[in-house]
Amino acid sequence: MKGSKPLFLFLVLLSIIPCRALGQTLLWTAAGHPEQRAVYGVAFSSNGQYVLSGSECPQARLRMFNGSTGSVTWEHQVSNSLLCTAGVKFSSNGQYLSNAEETGNLQIFQVNGATASLSTTLTNNTGALYSVDFAPGNDKVAVGAGSGRLIVYSLPSGTLLFNVIAHTGEVLGVSWSPDGQFLATSGGDGLVKLWTSNGVFVRQFAGHTGYAYGVRFAPNGQRIVSCGMDDAIRVWNAGTGALERSITGHTSDVRGVDISPNGAYIVSAAVDQTVRIWDMVTGTQAMQLTAPGSGFFFSVAWSPADNRIVAGALNNMVALWSVPLIGVPVVRVSPRAFLEGPFNNATGRMNTNLNQGGVIPLQEPYSGLGYTHSGGGGGESTTSSVLGVTGSNAIVDWVLVELRSAAVPSNVLSSRAALLQADGDVVAPVDGTSPVTFNVAAGNYIVSLRHRNHLGIMTASPVALTSTAVAVDLTNGSVALAGGPDATKLVGTRRVLFAGDPSRDGILRYTGGSNDRDLVLARIGGVAPTATTSGYFVEDLNLDGVVRYTGANNDRDIILQNIGGVIPTSTRSDFIP
Repeated sequence: MKGSKPLFLFLVLLSIIPCRALGQTLLWTAAGHPEQRAVYGVAFSSNGQYVLSGSECPQARLRMFNGSTGSVTWEHQVSNSLLCTAGVKFSSNGQYLSNAEETGNLQIFQVNGATASLSTTLTNNTGALYSVDFAPGNDKVAVGAGSGRLIVYSLPSGTLLFNVIAHTGEVLGVSWSPDGQFLATSGGDGLVKLWTSNGVFVRQFAGHTGYAYGVRFAPNGQRIVSCGMDDAIRVWNAGTGALERSITGHTSDVRGVDISPNGAYIVSAAVDQTVRIWDMVTGTQAMQLTAPGSGFFFSVAWSPADNRIVAGALNNMVALWSVPLIGVPVVRVSPRAFLEGPFNNATGRMNTNLNQGGVIPLQEPYSGLGYTHSGGGGGESTTSSVLGVTGSNAIVDWVLVELRSAAVPSNVLSSRAALLQADGDVVAPVDGTSPVTFNVAAGNYIVSLRHRNHLGIMTASPVALTSTAVAVDLTNGSVALAGGPDATKLVGTRRVLFAGDPSRDGILRYTGGSNDRDLVLARIGGVAPTATTSGYFVEDLNLDGVVRYTGANNDRDIILQNIGGVIPTSTRSDFIP
């Protein structure tokens, strides 16, 4: 199929050229290959910081770009024994990226910030691969293949879970539902089909004439959007199979579609050299995007984190636009929580020793500790003036707030680093007062709260969140937690997060392998137990700014107390999957 595409016209090198029209800004264009090659696949990382592209062959290239500047941060030359890239994707947890290749190989890469390394290559014997998508839980990857095959592998093992005949002709598009329970496929037979996550056929959607190139689930899982050779985009009811609307306006094959994070808009890429945005409900065109010299567009993706769109084109072009006229979804939450380490039962507030000592960093620490953010989180920063506030609103430390799937609580949909005040309020770091904001659609979410050396907690049931801030008080037992009363520690009348997890593995251990006590000793030098060290360290379990192994206010005893205080081999775990 790739060979049927017209030849390229000319190379477009990296150019940062703001170009405004109809509310759009072409932020940058970049080459997807050092030579003249079409760009067949594009994808955003879940936080929108990086863009991935995959090119035509011979010597196909994968390139990762800085999403803000368009500069290349990493590239990989695909083996000469392999053919063109047909589809690329990031996993939602940022751990993997994939390359679906036309001889039937799926390459899985381990992502390390702005770079990646090849981890494994999964090979099938059923022909070329045309599409790829990671499951929301990041434990599976699905590919659409030649001979009409839908193939799903387990991650990270790469074990084949199933391989079913899904279409007559190629499976050109594949998309997981947001809850990971279903898969949608589109094929060379013009059909769109729905499958369970274990490969059982549910229903088909008939309407396209010619190839159905692309398919996407809407963020709420209620609609499926497809595009095809008939120049049309079709919106289907996922639950009933009914065609809700056909959207026309492109004048040639529509090769790719995606959906805005709030589910309100569809973006499409077509051979007519345009990328267009459509209203999901009415089907009317909201905007048309172009990039001079692009040639045909083959692929398109909408950033999960904001209002940017990237597309891959014939003339070796990756083009990225900002579309500020299109609204980004927003929900707001105002959690309240206490950390055991600094909690003072006499005052009913937390001590702010770290703040008073001037050691709290202006930028969130969790990315540096290896936490992988989701849905636009990561890199949050605050100001000295915010950290300078005193009294009940004084800052205690950074915490993590996560919104998790109501259906699959292990799936973190979006995360934010936020600031914890002495009175337990969790606030946005930008001003130290606002609620924590997430760019997701209004809906029901499991809310979790985590800290760098305390056991995390999460709500037992989904919380209905909207653009109006919702208070979630985790200090008084009014909100049921996963694990029930055992998830937190009762101090006086307040529930607090258990301290003692500098290893950040969700388990408190006093002895044995991977125990937390030894980390405290190692931080003070590992030899003299009476030594101390001051600063901002995860081993400072009571957050007083000093790591101590023995003596008053030491950090070792906290671990022993929280595993029961008697049997040193006991452990305590959090209840976060």
